[in-house]
Amino acid sequence: MGKKQIDHDGSMNKALSDQQIEQFREQGFLAGLRVWDDNTVERAQSHFRQVTAELESKGLTHNDVNGWWAINRTYWNLCSTTGILDCLEDLLGPDLFVFEGQYFLKNPGDGTTVPWHQDIQYWSLMRGKPIVSAWVAL
Repeated sequence: MGKKQIDHDGSMNKALSDQQIEQFREQGFLAGLRVWDDNTVERAQSHFRQVTAELESKGLTHNDVNGWWAINRTYWNLCSTTGILDCLEDLLGPDLFVFEGQYFLKNPGDGTTVPWHQDIQYWSLMRGKPIVSAWVAL
């Protein structure tokens, strides 16, 4: 994470450096940000394993569930940690709204692919508004 700095509009950045914010504005992405400490990573991995086992016991996959953020408190708590929210606030400002969340499982060697795409095609309600997709690898 970058140090707190005065942004060009006079506000304090919470997590990202001015250079990271500029890169996002120019290139449309940031990568390699550490948004969770080791304990939170362990908690997230444990939760993911538990959810996966529960789904498999019912013959379901992660793709059979929509709106994880709305139906699972642990998922919501992980998505709304300070590490994630501070980065998003540096990019979008303090008025944030979560409207989607999803677990994806890609087992090693399963052969599935996700082709290059832009998420905006899935977000018709948000067209024309500043928007960020935050992807966290467990």
